[in-house]
Amino acid sequence: MLPLVNLIRNWLYDHHFLKIDRVSETFVVSIGNLTFGGTGKTPVALKLLEELQGESVALVTRGYRGRYQSKDLPLEVFSNSDPIVVGDEPLLIKRRLPSVRVIVDPDRPRGVRFAKASITVLDDAMQHRRLARDVEIVVVDGEAPFPLLKLREFSSSLKRADLVVVMGGNYTPAFPYVRMERQLVGKWDEKSLAGKKVGLFCGVGKPEQVAKGLRLAGAEIVNHWFLPDHAAPTREKLDDFIQSCENRRATVVLCTEKDWVKLPPGSFPLEVAPLQIQLKILEGQDIWDKVVKTCKRIKQ
Repeated sequence: MLPLVNLIRNWLYDHHFLKIDRVSETFVVSIGNLTFGGTGKTPVALKLLEELQGESVALVTRGYRGRYQSKDLPLEVFSNSDPIVVGDEPLLIKRRLPSVRVIVDPDRPRGVRFAKASITVLDDAMQHRRLARDVEIVVVDGEAPFPLLKLREFSSSLKRADLVVVMGGNYTPAFPYVRMERQLVGKWDEKSLAGKKVGLFCGVGKPEQVAKGLRLAGAEIVNHWFLPDHAAPTREKLDDFIQSCENRRATVVLCTEKDWVKLPPGSFPLEVAPLQIQLKILEGQDIWDKVVKTCKRIKQ
């Protein structure tokens, strides 16, 4: 039903029955997808923002699952912001990239104007046609690019993309694309995980992908707890889960960075650590570099 609704909306935008607002003072890059959850929009946004550091850059997001839904004012995210209010992904990005302004606003054009940046990255904005963009990046899962029950738009909407980012798999679009894969970095990378007994909890769109990555790295998952996407664990249930992992001789309890920013305060009997993800380009490095250079050149 939703893909059909968006098909009609797109036709109305394409034929100028619905107005598109352009903020000419900034170069706008949209990062989005055709499906619900788990394709890797946040890692792609982080990679782009990292490569744009040194410029005047902002991220504008609606703060999905955050409680801030003001009709009056945008909200700026700081490293000590409450994830329940601003959302876990905006806080994660701000903590990873302190120099980037992160703005939460359900009214995207207003948020972009408030940010006053030379380059503005829009998070999860493919379906937000009301705001014009200079570059449209669409992220798809290379193993299951168009799952019927999770579609927000039909696959034909890929024609609007300036760049398709394919996360792993073998899917090859008929449009300019870059293929990337997730890599574990930091303290708990592939080498550190080999042969370790670990616990895993996470509230993400595709938790089975996180578990698969740990197993491929050689870790043994002795216990897991999959929460709904963006859900925060309560202290009581988290304590019970960690105790269960300790009883099963886990070395560490792991979670995603999105879960890490929502951890309740206090210490734990076992180490609880975030899995740090970095994207590696497998195909299309020159295409990615061109997009980054385009963003920087337009600013000048």
